[in-house]
Amino acid sequence: MSLSKLFEPQSIAVIGASSNPERIGGRPVAYLLREWLPRDPGRRLYPVNPGRSVLQGQRCYRSMGEIGVPVDLAIIAVPSTSVLAAVRDCVGARCHAAIICSAGFAETGEAGRALQTQIVRLATGAKMRLLGPNCLGLLNLRAGLFATFAEAGIFTDHSAGDIAIASQSGATMSQLLMLARGRGIGLGKIISTGNECDIDVAEGIAYFAADPQTRVILAYLEGCASGERLVAALEVARQARKPVIVLKIGRSAAGRMAAQSHTGALAGEDRIFDAIFAQYCTYRAESFDDALDVAYVCAASGAATGKRVGLVTISGGAGALMADVAVKAGLDVAPLPPATATALAQLLPFATPANPLDTTAHALNDLSLPPKFARAMLDAGYDVLIFFLAYMGQSPRIFTPLVESLGTVREAYPNTPFVFCSLFTPTSTKIAASMGFLVFEDPSRAVKAIAAWAWLKQPALTERTHEERRRRQAVHVPERSLNELETKVMLGSIAIGRPREHLATTANDAVDAACAIGFPVVMKIVSSDVRHKSEVGGVALDIRDIDAARRRYQLLVDLSRHASRPITIEGVLVSKQMNDGIEMILGSIVDPCFGPMVMLGMGGILIELLDDVTFRRPPLSHHDAETMIDALRGARLLGGLRGKPAVDREALVTAIVEFSDLIESFGAKASLEINPLLVRYGNKGVVALDALFTRHP
Repeated sequence: MSLSKLFEPQSIAVIGASSNPERIGGRPVAYLLREWLPRDPGRRLYPVNPGRSVLQGQRCYRSMGEIGVPVDLAIIAVPSTSVLAAVRDCVGARCHAAIICSAGFAETGEAGRALQTQIVRLATGAKMRLLGPNCLGLLNLRAGLFATFAEAGIFTDHSAGDIAIASQSGATMSQLLMLARGRGIGLGKIISTGNECDIDVAEGIAYFAADPQTRVILAYLEGCASGERLVAALEVARQARKPVIVLKIGRSAAGRMAAQSHTGALAGEDRIFDAIFAQYCTYRAESFDDALDVAYVCAASGAATGKRVGLVTISGGAGALMADVAVKAGLDVAPLPPATATALAQLLPFATPANPLDTTAHALNDLSLPPKFARAMLDAGYDVLIFFLAYMGQSPRIFTPLVESLGTVREAYPNTPFVFCSLFTPTSTKIAASMGFLVFEDPSRAVKAIAAWAWLKQPALTERTHEERRRRQAVHVPERSLNELETKVMLGSIAIGRPREHLATTANDAVDAACAIGFPVVMKIVSSDVRHKSEVGGVALDIRDIDAARRRYQLLVDLSRHASRPITIEGVLVSKQMNDGIEMILGSIVDPCFGPMVMLGMGGILIELLDDVTFRRPPLSHHDAETMIDALRGARLLGGLRGKPAVDREALVTAIVEFSDLIESFGAKASLEINPLLVRYGNKGVVALDALFTRHP
């Protein structure tokens, strides 16, 4: 069953209902009586309390069974020790869904987890959906539905809109609700999932993605029980072209510990979440304000056509500030075209025709001018205009006619965001909003929100589908871990080469191989007992003659005699030494939440020091591979730097895509690492200089 019975119920029972509207069992009754019940004569409210016959002016029922008809939604507000009986009562009364507000379950330890498991089994057997436990409930502001005991429900002036919220935290849900109320931002459907014994944030996102009343989705995550469900939900939202903004805690060790103690959820590896959000076009917000700023802009604006931002200011300093923030956020503060600059110089002889356009306060003396220079900039191809007006939003004498004069331009460009940055009065805010203008007090926040909107709503991202690729048949996954040579042989099935090399088992064999391959060579021990050869001295570089090859072979095989633990050496791999490229790492891990993940980074011996890596979830498209490369701090090296030529980027992209196919075939059974992966200069492809296949238990 979908969540429709929770958000659009026609009948609601409150179990543990109270006659006191200030108590947890009394607030939902009071809220529902105030707004939800009067809006539709077909709706029914059933307070349930065995000790009452009348409650807040309504007939009160001793049990769910006494109601006599199936109920769409039950709100359970009784102590945890009574919840199992309440759920059993709901099942017997054929209730479709229940919200368990009570705490004292999985978040408290083993006994609470056991009780929660009993409740889930009971509800699942009856196909009854559960929200919670330990949650604040849900709201549908468009329907007047406050199925919650949150004190935020006492306010009657919440703005209804098309931004939906799914939150694991009830307090965070309430905070976002009240912040939106203070800013006049319209919210629609809001859900607090608590312990997520059944319904989780991922299902909330997927439901909102299909909901015609929702345009923007805001989510708060502390952890993720099923990466598969979350990824599927984010993909549904992407396909529906609905921006998703996520507040995900747990960046620090302290944050992860707080998340575990609060909900019992595992926060997971933070940079994996970053990778998932980047791959599935999800914006990760840094704060409540950041999340609401971006949601506000996305809800009010159409699809982005580009990232060219026009900045208009009555203060040169503010213009420079906005330009700095815009460039850092990835926007294009493109200079004015010469023709536009000439036209603006004639319109504004007292200003410098540039972007940012500093009109000075003199431009406000003639309100016929702002529409002209706004239109001139938009005709020049800017995708958004941001106006800095200092405190003019608090001056009705100036601001009201200014907004009205720009209104005609706004009508001519309905899909282009117009942003006013100023101090406002409530009246001036309403006037601007009524004409489709966005309002911010802080210009830096405005610019950052616009940058997020441009990224979230670009057609290239929202309309992207994985291109057709040759689907690799599932490969046989070896039953054991492989040594370097065996791993490289396995890699021969994809577009990753290897150096000329030979496995030597005698000193003479090593010398013959080195001569045949050509000096200089590299010599490495081959042993299934050693995962990192350099840590035990098992690698010798830059061997340039026969004597060095013979001597090095003997030193390498003698390692087993001096090692702190037994090492079986299967031979010495003699390889052509290659330096004609940049060393990278291409590998995989099995994340406990999201499963197999592909990793790309700047490689070699500095991998752990630089920590310049990025992740994506397989299978990957060529677009995904390109974004992985561009996400690296060292990406500039690949294009050629300080006289070095560019590397074979196309070969690297192909290698990443085909490598991801391999990792997808492995599933959770194994991981694979190529380090270093030499990306050669010119168009000479990529080569695995070292590789390791690890079979997981």
